[in-house]
Amino acid sequence: MNMQQFVRNGLVIGAVSSLTSTLAVLAGGKRTVGEALPPMNAVSHIAWGGPPPANEGRAAINTWTGAALHTGACIFWSSIFDLVFRRSAARSSKQLALGAIQTAALAYVTDYHIVSKRFRPGYEAYLSPASMFAVYAALAAGIAFGAAITGSTTKKNAMQLTNASMRSGGQMQ
Repeated sequence: MNMQQFVRNGLVIGAVSSLTSTLAVLAGGKRTVGEALPPMNAVSHIAWGGPPPANEGRAAINTWTGAALHTGACIFWSSIFDLVFRRSAARSSKQLALGAIQTAALAYVTDYHIVSKRFRPGYEAYLSPASMFAVYAALAAGIAFGAAITGSTTKKNAMQLTNASMRSGGQMQ
């Protein structure tokens, strides 16, 4: 996989996983605290320090900052997924789905058990445990769906590998 394809895949898969997990964050906020935005606003504490804020802030700065940080994290984890689970050989849909689940689980473990409280998303202040699970499940679903969208490039690589194998007499190197 070349760098241009890697960046493209990271951005596409990241955008899809950001969309799916953002919807889960907003739905969880509505279900848990009666308002959609507090859990997304909470993420902005990474930039500002202090406890995770519930309010939008002046000109919705907490909402925009939280959304930007959340999207950046989704692009990061999607790029990790693309690098680890799609790096050369073609993978089945089942393998990609399992890889997406493993990536989301790693994101959760990193967010809540490795990094300091200062760098945690802050969702736990406004989401129930079930809603927290839904956010990371939605991240996994978004990564898997994004991988399916960008899968044509992986299939193209597999075809090139197959064609190269056929030209070399069927021997893989």
